[in-house]
Amino acid sequence: MIKLDTNRKSLENSIISEKNNAELIAKRSLLLRDGVQRVCTILRENGWIKKETLGQAGFSAVIDVIFSVDQPNIQREFLPILLAAAEKGQVQRADIATLVDSIRIKSGLRQLFGTYLTLSDGIAYLYPLENQKLVDEWRKSYDLPTLNSFMREIETKFQTLVIRRNSPKPKLEIRETDTSVLGLEAESDVIKVSTRSVNVKIRVIGEDDNLRQGSKLDLKDFILSEDGQAQEISFFEKNSEPVDYYLVLDLSGSTARIRDNIWKTVGILGKLMRPGDRITVLTHIDNKLQTILDLTNNQVNISEIVAKFKGLGSSSIWDALNDTQDLIENRNFPQRGSVMILVTDALEADSKLAFGNLLDRVKENEITVFPIQLPTDYLDEDPAASKKRLRIAGRALELLAEESGGEYFNIKKEKDLLSIPERITTGLGEIYNLGFDPANPNFDGSWRQLKVKVANQNNFKVRAKTGYYAKP
Repeated sequence: MIKLDTNRKSLENSIISEKNNAELIAKRSLLLRDGVQRVCTILRENGWIKKETLGQAGFSAVIDVIFSVDQPNIQREFLPILLAAAEKGQVQRADIATLVDSIRIKSGLRQLFGTYLTLSDGIAYLYPLENQKLVDEWRKSYDLPTLNSFMREIETKFQTLVIRRNSPKPKLEIRETDTSVLGLEAESDVIKVSTRSVNVKIRVIGEDDNLRQGSKLDLKDFILSEDGQAQEISFFEKNSEPVDYYLVLDLSGSTARIRDNIWKTVGILGKLMRPGDRITVLTHIDNKLQTILDLTNNQVNISEIVAKFKGLGSSSIWDALNDTQDLIENRNFPQRGSVMILVTDALEADSKLAFGNLLDRVKENEITVFPIQLPTDYLDEDPAASKKRLRIAGRALELLAEESGGEYFNIKKEKDLLSIPERITTGLGEIYNLGFDPANPNFDGSWRQLKVKVANQNNFKVRAKTGYYAKP
């Protein structure tokens, strides 16, 4: 077994280093299948062999074969044995959780513990979870940190984003035995609802991104689909609610040189507000959201008022946005729209919240996000690392805008910041509320992709949330 495991590791190193490695991959697969057959023979003849009997190298070789073989059904049969070994301290419970997730993913099922990710274009995507509500409880019982801590650790260590995949629930039989064998309490989150309306707020703008007043669009002008299937719109109204603008300012040291233009930008936005609109200005200091200017519709001297703030904010960008959402929800103004405008160089460093969890929350609410990325030369001491970090940061801000129906602005010159308030206020366009009863009545927590467009008119663009979680 030790020799077999040594050959496996050698093959894996060769697979990584060689481009044309299909033959090596097949050889590794055959080697592991032979190895797991040997393990089964050993266990049938001798029962479970203790680490003290095999020695560390021999015991590790057996475990490595079980964990590495690409036969999930066989791996599943080993779970009771591995759990018994874990009770004796011979196998780590966290390793068993990782194995179970691997088995389920290879079987086309959702993972239980959230230990598996896949990398695409520099972003780490978390494979779908079987139960979002119970995942942290399950992780704790298998000696794993919270899922948010794990995601944040990956984001920080590898300078990337960790995002939950928007994949639908697999149409496969759920292996209840996985949760029962592991001693986990499971609950079904699939609820069939005969009728349940879903509301969608959309913005309609012209192809030049300008406001199109008096376009006189009606219900018949809109086409709405969910997961590619056309839906019947049952509710339609033009939305004329006033807007509350929540400006979240990154006032960390890396934005200090552009501070004067930030204050001017706040003042410009205040002057562009419609009657009934309000503005508040916020920043994040010492893990706490701080109000620089509370909600007001007074447009006079806003620049001068906010410029009196002399503090230095933090780089906890994701925490700042999350706390702002808390603030909006606690204030609970149901007859008002909410717009978050984030002004930042996007050099996130100190947040406790993982970006993927922030993005999930943005998907679930009705707050439109307009991120503005400022120019920075703060990381010029390491150009290669800086380029990657700024690219990932820009992608994070793009996702926040896309998923909320907002727009992302990447400022190349400091003075360009001053033109953004007008682009935001005019780019809000005409707002409509649409409602529909989904053709799919199973509210199982899966992500439903939404698309809305204006029929037979190419001079309009529709901006809206990309979908919703069909929660029970």
